[in-house]
Amino acid sequence: MRKSRVPHAIFATGALLALVVSLTRAQAPVAATTQAVAAAPGWTFAHKKGEELRYRTYIRILARTPDDSGEVDLMVRSTSKNTTRELTPEGNVIWEQLDEPGSAASLNGMPLPPADEVKPVTITFGKNGVVLKRLNPLADPGDQTQRLLPLLSALPVPPVGVKAGDSWKTDLPNPMLKNKIVTFNSTLVGNETVLGLDCLKVELKASFPTAYGITEKEYFQLTETYWLDAKTRQLVRSSYVVKNAMLPFPAKSIEARAMISRIIEGQNDKSDPEGEAFMKPKPK
Repeated sequence: MRKSRVPHAIFATGALLALVVSLTRAQAPVAATTQAVAAAPGWTFAHKKGEELRYRTYIRILARTPDDSGEVDLMVRSTSKNTTRELTPEGNVIWEQLDEPGSAASLNGMPLPPADEVKPVTITFGKNGVVLKRLNPLADPGDQTQRLLPLLSALPVPPVGVKAGDSWKTDLPNPMLKNKIVTFNSTLVGNETVLGLDCLKVELKASFPTAYGITEKEYFQLTETYWLDAKTRQLVRSSYVVKNAMLPFPAKSIEARAMISRIIEGQNDKSDPEGEAFMKPKPK
């Protein structure tokens, strides 16, 4: 069994959360109707300098031990604050993501200690929906899977106008394998109300190798549904499943599930029943 390495997933304040948490966007009004914006050529993310948004993240990873003698059940709950620091002339945005106190993690039902230190992660997000740069001052320099995080944080913008039912492909370099490509397949499902906001619902799929010599069955397989504010294109909610995910210890039959939701007053600021339900394992 090939051993995978990741930023210490046991600590919710680490890089695992950044797969999704780092995709928050600051709010600013856009003078267009929902349907008109959705049908415009591509779409534009609206940001406002100094804007602060909070997100709640749930992660559950289920796996088997290499000898199939036991289960691995890793659970993480966390919140983060995301502050827009700069808007560049090129249309990109730079923000800081800071995990807040109160994160909780457990392994097979046993609580795990929090990270010893927390520092903000600086992220440059491109107008094309791709993370251009990510700087985590606490990241392990030898951890090669840090290169995966910007790729997995992508919310690719359609190259032309789209309507409900339309799909588009986005090719990006595979950060794990030289001269290889990762293809994202995205589909605009339509409009849906989430947390009281009119949203664009998008489905995304990708499957790609993270090492040479593995079969397609062993590829990193991402299936995601996310909802963008129909006016600003800010992330409102995302839920995804990753098969053949990575852990900091040997395991097999790995499946990671995550949900991130913007914290909105009067909607989910006091509790998040949908998030808690998402953490429950699927019926066998």
